[in-house]
Amino acid sequence: MANLKLSSHDFIQNSFCPLIATFCSPKVDQTCRKNNLSFTELVQPFCKIGSEAYVQDSNGSSITVKNLRLNLIDVHSQPPQPTKARKLLNESVSLVTNERLTTCEIGTHLLEVPSAFPWFESWRETFLQVQFPSDHEFLKHYLGCILVVSSKETNPAESLARMEEDLGKMQNLAPNTLPKWFSPTNILRYYVLLHDSLDTDQKVSESVFEGMCTTYGPKNCFLLRINSQSPTPTENELTDPWIPYINKNISPQDNVNDNDVDNHISSSTGSLETGQEADEHPVILHPLSPVSETQNIIMNSNSYDKMISQPPSVEWSTLADGK
Repeated sequence: MANLKLSSHDFIQNSFCPLIATFCSPKVDQTCRKNNLSFTELVQPFCKIGSEAYVQDSNGSSITVKNLRLNLIDVHSQPPQPTKARKLLNESVSLVTNERLTTCEIGTHLLEVPSAFPWFESWRETFLQVQFPSDHEFLKHYLGCILVVSSKETNPAESLARMEEDLGKMQNLAPNTLPKWFSPTNILRYYVLLHDSLDTDQKVSESVFEGMCTTYGPKNCFLLRINSQSPTPTENELTDPWIPYINKNISPQDNVNDNDVDNHISSSTGSLETGQEADEHPVILHPLSPVSETQNIIMNSNSYDKMISQPPSVEWSTLADGK
């Protein structure tokens, strides 16, 4: 549901904030699932900086940014396919209710009409989420990537090295493939060691973290400690800070199959009369969603799976395939 209380400035800042990819090992996913969260959902409540942030422009001048928000997305995620996206847009309008009504007098009749249009905010929010990244703009291009490994990995350093290699291959893909990067050759990279106090001794994780700092630099490495123990009865009564972020972003898990997508693209390029004769809703092409570009992205969206070599570890091959 869209937030109707946002000002224009806050809407732009939240909708077009910097995108950061997250690349997690299978052990990290396993650790986060104990809390019924993904790693991206785990850190979402902390992605808005309350204090001032400073960035430098091309001339080296510092610019102050207030309330900077970062949008973290799994590097293997993809926007929903066109047929699914169209369904989500329809639902974003039909499922919105407006309880604020105002009375208008028209002749001898009194009519209650909506005093606001929440369906538009809901449709706009959904529209911005279902769009495929385009080559002519960089709003949905990743500025950097956070590589995350768990302290209970057999060899965290080796896992990070493999992830670095796979990330390099993702950056060298063809222009029409996903993911898309702000710079194909030079992006920001950060390294996170996830430590669950129930799984590994803290001294072990600190030793691994020191090795990461030596390899990648102390300014690029971070140690994230979590506690997956069951909450006490008192803690169960507290408000869950993750509720607003769970399932907020549209997931591609429910996408339709490739045949349906191909049929949708074919029908969208046909005439309006053809769609009406087939008793289907005509597809209105939007300038932000060129069919030719969308089709190329869909055809090549999984090509990086073929380019990434299969490592010897069965567990790691699942991650390399993007599953």
